[in-house]
Amino acid sequence: MNDPQLDATIAACRQLITTRFPADQDAGAAAMLLEDGTILTGTAPETLNASVELCHETEPYCAAYRLQQRIIASVCLHRQASGRTVVSSPCGICRERLAIHGPDVLVAVADPKDPSTSNGRSSAQSCLTTGWWPFPRTSIHAGCRHPDLSAAK
Repeated sequence: MNDPQLDATIAACRQLITTRFPADQDAGAAAMLLEDGTILTGTAPETLNASVELCHETEPYCAAYRLQQRIIASVCLHRQASGRTVVSSPCGICRERLAIHGPDVLVAVADPKDPSTSNGRSSAQSCLTTGWWPFPRTSIHAGCRHPDLSAAK
């Protein structure tokens, strides 16, 4: 994996948001880079009942499973109606799903001080203020532990 692959993953995520949703609408999407270099994207349908909503990562995660490919990087972005784009760090459920692919899965993590991208460029450095971090073996959230599933590749 190299920086151009990460840049392309971010660009694919941005492209899905741009082509799927009107510019003045809050919208999000996810993109995942697979071991074979394939980039999968996805978004979540709106629901009337919030308890049945899905994460944007669900669609590419399921497709990776169908294709029998390991996920090596994941990014989720949310564009606000104002046009500002922020990084959505993976929720606990997504972290659990990604853990199956090993502790070396890279995930985009939002900077708590500035979760937005710096501008319209699609490089990892400009889009992700804290960069790409290896998937943690334990959660960054105090009191929430995740098992080490590195052997479950």
